[in-house]
Amino acid sequence: MGDDDIDARLDALRGTGRYVSLETGGAFGPRRLGGVIEDVGDALVLVQELKEFHRSGFVLLRRSEIAAVIESEVERLFARMIAAEGLTEELRAPLPLDLDAWSDCLRDLRRLYGAVLLECVAGGGLILYVGRIVRVSRDAVWLRCVTVEGALEREALEVPLDEITRVIFDDRYSVFFDRHASDEGLH
Repeated sequence: MGDDDIDARLDALRGTGRYVSLETGGAFGPRRLGGVIEDVGDALVLVQELKEFHRSGFVLLRRSEIAAVIESEVERLFARMIAAEGLTEELRAPLPLDLDAWSDCLRDLRRLYGAVLLECVAGGGLILYVGRIVRVSRDAVWLRCVTVEGALEREALEVPLDEITRVIFDDRYSVFFDRHASDEGLH
């Protein structure tokens, strides 16, 4: 599927509520994400992920990393199953996000949502950070990460925007940690 075909499919699926799978490329080979295309910007795509027969939150991907939009019989079967089970009622309308650049989108996330999960490629590996966005520049985001003890680190971690592969938010994991994380040393 060529880039023009992918762009046309993404635009056509925006806001339709149709279940599809997206295949992304990248340093770790092809990966699949199943869900509903909520919105598409110049740089980013917002997907409401459906995984293991439930809503898993929102995922932001780079539009340029999407290698294929898949609507096979498997996706059609999954769509029928989730509709028959009433799982489409779990879907939530996203708050409006600027999807034209990571920096603008992350500023919106900081203002509208709590903790996020940043999936990054750095040092030859895949790294996942969970925390609250405290600052965003044109080239980086600063995140107060949640420690394994459930505390927010005092110092914000700087993450270059070009290392981010996905941002996950309004999912069970980030909402849970956002609700229960406390300032470091207070518990």
